[in-house]
Amino acid sequence: AITLTEGGGGALYQVCANLNGSRLEKKIAAAFAKIHADEIRHKNVGAKELVRLVRSHKDYRRAFDIIRTVSGQRLRMRNEQFGFPLKESQIHRLEQRLISDSLTLRLSSPPQKPRRIVRDLRT
Repeated sequence: AITLTEGGGGALYQVCANLNGSRLEKKIAAAFAKIHADEIRHKNVGAKELVRLVRSHKDYRRAFDIIRTVSGQRLRMRNEQFGFPLKESQIHRLEQRLISDSLTLRLSSPPQKPRRIVRDLRT
């Protein structure tokens, strides 16, 4: 589950890969394009590994909780890295939304077959 979150930086790298202007910006964009491709590979490896490992609803819920926890940690790390653009209250609201989504998952009628859910993560 943790390796699935490795591709989480993809959006940042994709945006930077589209820099177009000076010669320097084009060189930076080329570097970010390579990093972006590597990030996508990380995400795909994680998704494939989940497909192999998730065999039950219990496995799916555990993977969901791990991804939620790691993603929350990464959100805080990135927030610090970029000079705290999000206030603590905004991060708290995002975390509460994740907790709410998790509870909805646990309390709702049984979800799709876990392997299909994990395959959907790849798209």
